[in-house]
Amino acid sequence: MKKIIKAAVLGCTGYTGLKLIEILNKHPNVIIKFLGSESYSGEHINKFDSKLKNVSLPKLNLIKNINFSEVDVVFFALPSNVSQSIIKDHFGKSIFIDLSADFRFDNSINYKNTYKIKHQCPSFLKNFVYGLPEINYKIIQKSKNIALPGCYPTSVLLPLIPLLENRLILSKNIIIDSK
Repeated sequence: MKKIIKAAVLGCTGYTGLKLIEILNKHPNVIIKFLGSESYSGEHINKFDSKLKNVSLPKLNLIKNINFSEVDVVFFALPSNVSQSIIKDHFGKSIFIDLSADFRFDNSINYKNTYKIKHQCPSFLKNFVYGLPEINYKIIQKSKNIALPGCYPTSVLLPLIPLLENRLILSKNIIIDSK
């Protein structure tokens, strides 16, 4: 018998959060226990996506009300620089999967150079695995903290990594123009 995974989705009313809920809700081994939203606490998720109209899910709740001991995995579908403040105070309490850009880099210098702001908990950056399963599948399986790449990095890395690893192209003249 497969283990049932109890999940929480923080930032559930945006595009990414809604798509994630749709996917998780179809998974036979996942139960969504908590839906976090700072702006729409007390509302039903079906207000934001008609595909969730006849789905039984918890009402939206303030993120501060999550009980980490009641969930196995927390998905962060929050704007960049928001996941950090929550993870900083609750690191290690659940499996964390961050869909924002907050933990994609393994050091705070790269983070600051890219996003022009200081990371709130730089000591945790090395605890996150870059969650591109086509490349890091085995490492992801063992990790409790996963930082998902965005759509642009995924669209670039999936074709480039095998070409570079097999020395079919050189890295020095690669130009990427994503739209």
